[in-house]
Amino acid sequence: MAENDKDVPGVIIFPPLIPLIVLVVGVLLDWLVPMAWLGGIWLPLRVVVGVVLFVGGLWIMQSGRNLMRRRGTNVRPTQPTLSLVTEGIFARTRNPLYVGGLVALLGIVIGFALEWAFPPHRKPCPPSLRRGVARGALSRTEVRRRLPRLQEERTALRLQALTARSVAAT
Repeated sequence: MAENDKDVPGVIIFPPLIPLIVLVVGVLLDWLVPMAWLGGIWLPLRVVVGVVLFVGGLWIMQSGRNLMRRRGTNVRPTQPTLSLVTEGIFARTRNPLYVGGLVALLGIVIGFALEWAFPPHRKPCPPSLRRGVARGALSRTEVRRRLPRLQEERTALRLQALTARSVAAT
């Protein structure tokens, strides 16, 4: 067995298929159980941001691909690596093909309001508020109103505890 034959990462699924699968599953979920947080954004703004991100993602991917070809290494992850590329876009990110694919996917998600393909990050809700919603004592609107204030109170309590520890340590 040649040395280059061992330098294969053994990928289970061809990496460009991952964003495509996420997109297809996201479209299906959005069709079955639509969310409306992106749909409320003004359509022209959403489309412009989506197009800019999509084109930017494609540019990042193409930059990485061009550099890999110029250096004479294989672009396909199922083939052995022939040389290490560390200049250009590779000086800023380890794998611009994946980063570009993610940015392009984000552009599609924003442009077409496909929330399920890229779920939003949410602040964690304290268990006491979750229990209140589960019992029916609090509405989701009330939770949203109280959550920022609770976060501020927690931060203030943490600062007080840190201050007390530093005073006790001196």
